[in-house]
Amino acid sequence: MKKELYVGDLCYVLRGDCWKRLCDKMSLSNNYDHCIDDGMVLNGTRHGDGCYYGDKEYSRSFVVDGDGSYPVDSGTLGMVWLDKVTDQSGLYLGNVFTIEVSEFENNLPSLEIEDDNGILYFRVGGNLIERIDTLCEDDNIDSWEDEDPDDEYYREEDESDE
Repeated sequence: MKKELYVGDLCYVLRGDCWKRLCDKMSLSNNYDHCIDDGMVLNGTRHGDGCYYGDKEYSRSFVVDGDGSYPVDSGTLGMVWLDKVTDQSGLYLGNVFTIEVSEFENNLPSLEIEDDNGILYFRVGGNLIERIDTLCEDDNIDSWEDEDPDDEYYREEDESDE
């Protein structure tokens, strides 16, 4: 038997009480970067919101629908079985995987996300289905500068130079 699984920012596909319950559980867990609930798992990204990309090497044999990109607006990425999704209109913002679950008999396989210093490994029943780099090593965060002229910091600096 095959079952479909959404991978992406769960804020796009879970609405109302379902999303609130998951966020509350994450806040109460004393681990603000990871949360597991019935049929879903959530993990914080290394740099919050943005767009991250999956590793085609892992996902190409599983992805049913999606382009391998993962936009993020909640600072988290997660997995949820499709039958638990409360808003199907957001599915296009993640990727849908088809998973063979017959080997797990009456129970669904466990959903796990391992965070290796910003590189997230998504596993179903212990099998790796996706790897997403939220570390963004190509971005040199230390050299980031805010060059927005409306920024208060730059206005004060400019005024002191005059």
